Amino acid sequence: GNVVVTATFQAIDYTITIGGTTNGAVTADKETANIGEEVALTVTPDAGYTLDVLTVKSGEATITVTDNKFTMPAGNVTVTATFQAIDYTITISGTTNGTVTADKEKANIGEEVALTVTPNAGYELADLTVKSGETTITVTDNKFTMPAGDVTVTATFEKKPEPEPEPEPTPEPEPTYYRVDLRPVEGATIIPSTQWVEEGGTLTFTVEIEEGYVADGMVVTVSQGVGKAV
Repeated sequence: GNVVVTATFQAIDYTITIGGTTNGAVTADKETANIGEEVALTVTPDAGYTLDVLTVKSGEATITVTDNKFTMPAGNVTVTATFQAIDYTITISGTTNGTVTADKEKANIGEEVALTVTPNAGYELADLTVKSGETTITVTDNKFTMPAGDVTVTATFEKKPEPEPEPEPTPEPEPTYYRVDLRPVEGATIIPSTQWVEEGGTLTFTVEIEEGYVADGMVVTVSQGVGKAV
């Protein structure tokens, strides 16, 4: 007799493999998919990086990706992504009484940037600031590490302090002298070594005794008096 042959077919669950990535990650909204299904990919670059190339391949065939979505082919697929560092800009804000320059105009996250600070004559650096948005970046020895964002460098300069004048030397005090007054003495002549004696000094004198007299003692009278040697 006549026969009827019937058959049912089911869609194959093809696998979606995410290849190893660096500086970012890629995930799919499903692990397997049937032919014709839409697969959505989520691409998450690391800080300071952006997606470079996103590729979906089934064997040797490259699958078209639009807006991070693709249509599942009749075969397993592998998703790969490469990420590249973002070139962030370095802006030097207007400065007065000095200049600041950077050793590069753009830098990637993690790069070291060296600044050269040149005050005008008579001025010195008062403050050097690097900011990325509202975040202040640490500056050490006029160098900083580039963050994940554009930066602005500002510097302020201030006048150098005037040097303190040398103190006037304290004049040496003038010495005090005392005048030697001679009073006549009967029978002797007194001859002093000087007419003026500095305070603390020593006076020497010679006594010549006339014939017929002998020394019978000596009296020195000291009275205060100040003068200058002439």
